[in-house]
Amino acid sequence: MGLRKEPAASSIGQAARLPLAAGLDPQNRAGLWKHLERLNKEEGPTIFLTTHYMEEADRLCDRLAIIDHGRLIAEGSPASLKGQLGGDVIALNFKEASEPANAEKERATVLLRGLPLVRDVTATDEGVNVIVQDGGAAVPELLRVLGEAGLGVARLSLTSRAARSR
Repeated sequence: MGLRKEPAASSIGQAARLPLAAGLDPQNRAGLWKHLERLNKEEGPTIFLTTHYMEEADRLCDRLAIIDHGRLIAEGSPASLKGQLGGDVIALNFKEASEPANAEKERATVLLRGLPLVRDVTATDEGVNVIVQDGGAAVPELLRVLGEAGLGVARLSLTSRAARSR
């Protein structure tokens, strides 16, 4: 059985697999995190976790592998991989619109890549991740540009280098 797109965890040592549904409510998500942390600390199994949420990977993993279109593109500790980004990461999810989600992401990618303050833009399942030098200064400009283009932002999260280095 291959990897699925939804988050999943597997315990190899005990040959058990636990598929997890995406979009857990906050209480169940926090409980699951605590359970996985306890399991890892007390029993020490290797746990494979697939996720699109960096905060989950950062909290639950000692080592990460980033796979893009079936190819391993990066591997290392969460701190070392985030250090390679060299900027703040702004994750944007879009409001429902008349155009398909992929078209929204493509349009946003083109618009944002044209801005001088943007280092890189990558599409995710939920939206786009934007790498910038200073996330706090970039957010208003990104929202302005996207709003003028009719791309409403439903969710925004900012991960700054300062928060990542703690």
